[in-house]
Amino acid sequence: MMNKAVALAGLLSLILTLIHIVGGGADVHEPILASELDNILKGYSSVIWHGVTANLFLCSAILFYASISKPNLPTLTSIVIVQYLAYAVIFIFYGTTRFGSIMIMPQWIAFLIIPAIATFGIYLSRRESGQAPTK
Repeated sequence: MMNKAVALAGLLSLILTLIHIVGGGADVHEPILASELDNILKGYSSVIWHGVTANLFLCSAILFYASISKPNLPTLTSIVIVQYLAYAVIFIFYGTTRFGSIMIMPQWIAFLIIPAIATFGIYLSRRESGQAPTK
């Protein structure tokens, strides 16, 4: 049986990945490549950009797999939760320290919502198996 909350987290993660590729590519990656930065820095920027893209896509796939793999659900989902919480902290830290506002880079919101839904999915899985309190 599919864990719908974890599957929803996977879907939201995939949507976030697509937003990163399309919107972020145009707003962030392409301007960096068009800048006067040294080619080495542009190369590192591309590696980091595409590394994040790969990570987001893999996290989406992990959540989808976890939603149908009952024995692996808590472990796999927790791996993604920790990664996305780390992204949230990084966005909040740099928004606060560089811009004085966490709303300049609001990606942290998605990186908190997805783990919250995924955590609920873990709770539902544990409740279903009798490992979590029902009240």
